Order: sequence, then structure tokens, then C-alpha cells
Amino acid sequence: MDACTKVLKRGEAAPTIAEQEPPPPPPPVASVTAPPIWTAPDPGGPLPMSAASAEAAYGDDLAKARAFAMAGEHKKVRTLLQKKVKAGQATEEEAAVLYESCLVLKDKACVSLVKAKHPEIESSEEN
Repeated sequence: MDACTKVLKRGEAAPTIAEQEPPPPPPPVASVTAPPIWTAPDPGGPLPMSAASAEAAYGDDLAKARAFAMAGEHKKVRTLLQKKVKAGQATEEEAAVLYESCLVLKDKACVSLVKAKHPEIESSEEN
């Protein structure tokens, strides 16, 4: 007897690949997928700001700065507006709020920065 017959049962040969039943076919898929929809490629950068949204962004900083000033948190006002004034992008109102906070904090460098960028603030505050 050969080794396979000993391992299986007495006298029975191992079934060959041709004698084995093939696995049943997979069930058909009932759902249909939609074709892909073309979309324009991403331009790769932020969308340009409209004038209205730019004003809203500046208005938000002004509103926050006024709220901080009313709450007595003048350091937060300085942190929020000082870079904007230094870059020359602050409105006169933002510069005025920063000027008042700098006076309260007795920050001479901040006061002179506001005076240099917005000379109209100095003249209106002294009257």
C-alpha cells in the first residue's frame, strides 16, 4: 500500500482535483453604481476674499478688541491689533482701540507705533 492509502481509510484513494465539486459561483450584485461625476480640479490655494468678507474679517477683530477693552483685558487687545497696525492694515477705529489700550498699559513703544502709523489718532486724542 502506498502512503496516501494508509493515511486515508483502507483502500480508498484520495479524490483528485477533477473529482471535487467546484465552489458555487458568487451571488449576482443587485445594486448598480452611478457613473463618476466630473469635477473641476482644485486651484490649489485659498479663494480670493471678496470686499464684504474682508470687511467682515476686519470687523471681527474690531469687535473682539472692543470686547476685550471693555472687559479690561488690554494685553489681549494689544496682541490682537498690534501686528495689524504695524503692517499698516488696521482701520482708524482699530488703531484708536489699540492706542487706548496702550495708554492703559503704559506701553510707550506701542503708543509710538500707533502714532507713527496713524497720526490722526494722536491729534484726535489730545483734544
